[in-house]
Amino acid sequence: DPLIVGLNLAADSPPAAPSVSAIAGWNAVTVEWAAPDDGGRPITGYTVTVLRDGIEVASAAVGPDARSRTFGGLVDGVTYEFEVAATNELGPGVERVVLGRDERRRGAAPRT
Repeated sequence: DPLIVGLNLAADSPPAAPSVSAIAGWNAVTVEWAAPDDGGRPITGYTVTVLRDGIEVASAAVGPDARSRTFGGLVDGVTYEFEVAATNELGPGVERVVLGRDERRRGAAPRT
């Protein structure tokens, strides 16, 4: 009988969804995330997307070591959705969506 050592029966897959948060500033937001499970292959980058009413208003591709991205030109008091998708050589993983609304009052200092 053959002896098989180190056999991995789990198939590699795209990365899992990252844990995401968004921090509002003056007409801007910083989207932060933690690296997800890589699905058995190294993460090659992330795509960060900002949507308003389901329509993409901004997007950025960042490298595998990035853990945040700031977007400016946003409108105070408007609800946005922020998506982050990790990618490995098998493709993009599941996107994680965080809803955010900038509800700062006049004179309030931005959170950093």
